[in-house]
Amino acid sequence: MPDIDFDQKIILPIVEFPEVPTQIIEAYNQKKLVIFIGAGVSRLVGCKGWDQLAQELIEACYLEQKAPGKSLINYSTKIKLGNISDHRKIITICKKLLENEKKNNVFYDVLEKL
Repeated sequence: MPDIDFDQKIILPIVEFPEVPTQIIEAYNQKKLVIFIGAGVSRLVGCKGWDQLAQELIEACYLEQKAPGKSLINYSTKIKLGNISDHRKIITICKKLLENEKKNNVFYDVLEKL
């Protein structure tokens, strides 16, 4: 590991609005952009973590009705989703399931609650 000279002063310019890469703009325009930010700081102020958000979204999809008497996902799918270790993947899957049924409000209600 190289030595760090803490006495060395480097002044970097502060860019008010950095240029956004075209790939990000394209993903946004195609509604394929999901941003996950965090390092646990939100938990310090009482917010739940990604793991809890993922589990709450699975439960919301299970309880949400696709048609009268028919859940958006069945019990088997609920268990399979719960066994996925990547919380971002679960959140993305649940968001897409809810979007497909025009139930975006359910996603945002869960997000706001947590």
